[in-house]
Amino acid sequence: MDQLGRTLTSVVDYLQLQSHNKRSESDMYYGSSEARTPLKYIGADPRVSSTAPGVGQLISCLARSGDGADLKIQYVAQGECLQDFAQAGWRLDDEAFEVVCDPQGLVMGGDEHDVFYEPRSGRVIKVTKNPQSFGAQGSAYGYLRNQERCNAFFADSIRFEGILETAKGDALVISQPFIKGEPASPEQIIGYFSAHGFKRVRQDCFELELPDGRQVLIADARPANVIEQEGTGLLLPIDVQVIVSGESE
Repeated sequence: MDQLGRTLTSVVDYLQLQSHNKRSESDMYYGSSEARTPLKYIGADPRVSSTAPGVGQLISCLARSGDGADLKIQYVAQGECLQDFAQAGWRLDDEAFEVVCDPQGLVMGGDEHDVFYEPRSGRVIKVTKNPQSFGAQGSAYGYLRNQERCNAFFADSIRFEGILETAKGDALVISQPFIKGEPASPEQIIGYFSAHGFKRVRQDCFELELPDGRQVLIADARPANVIEQEGTGLLLPIDVQVIVSGESE
């Protein structure tokens, strides 16, 4: 079975979990054999602490913060969730962070993240820029759910690192493996998805209809976000948006 064939199997597994209102928290945590980034925290490292709350608790709190029509109230509730979670153990030490993620080492940045390469772990550290929308999904909740989906659908090995206090407000920090390669061409990306049942619905967007009638939409699948890995030729989506219609929250 090829890479995307495995991905389609994981889509079904993921949706079955969602239908039972479950999530696999381990997908955003380091495995025992993985090299962790050398980030430091105000207290004990929550990535190895049994007392720190799980990411699923943060996601559940953020889901509740989205209730109601008033956007200002939602932003306040979202901020309270982040502050509570940070105080419970996930607050990164900002001075130590600048040592690991020196601005001189900034390797790239888009609308959603500043991105730093960390050579000891072989990972890139990604820091959200907008303390309200947190990027294309419009909220911290949407942002973290998208990371879950990218792990489930594309095995991106995204890991949650913590919450960083910045001049603009709290930022979410994640990491994922650095992939050596070149941006895939638009033709390669179209072929990659089309060969496995996805239909191109507009530029950089592909849709898959599932047997139960739901759709999976992959958006922002542009060359900068899909890498052709050096040595293997595999196409690896690294920063796409995944939306599932009718997904249970």
